[in-house]
Amino acid sequence: MRTNPVFSILIVVMLALVAGCATPGSWQPKIVGTYTGTISNDPDEFPAKTTFKLDEGKLSGRYELTVDGNRIDGDLQEFTVTGKRTLKCRWIDYTQRVGNLNMTFSPDFSSFEGNWDPDDFNGSGSWKGRK
Repeated sequence: MRTNPVFSILIVVMLALVAGCATPGSWQPKIVGTYTGTISNDPDEFPAKTTFKLDEGKLSGRYELTVDGNRIDGDLQEFTVTGKRTLKCRWIDYTQRVGNLNMTFSPDFSSFEGNWDPDDFNGSGSWKGRK
């Protein structure tokens, strides 16, 4: 029996795409948990907790930031795997300020380092955490 070469190529491409989609995200369950660290608004640095959850394959998160004794709560949403152990997401705080957060996790997923920037105000800085 002879197989159509176009059909064979399509099968190989589809398998590669499925494997490529599954592989980068296969580490996402390893980041679930709470990380204690800091969020900076250069040059100031503030204590923070960042929590990641995985529910039915969808990643979400929350953060708590303390600035001058005031607690700021926010959500992390719209996660995208951007590379090996790297994620991009959107942060939104209780005042509806929003922006981007790019993170890189350590090889054992016990810590991350990232950078944040806002959509609608001046500021930017680092975002770090350790389990």
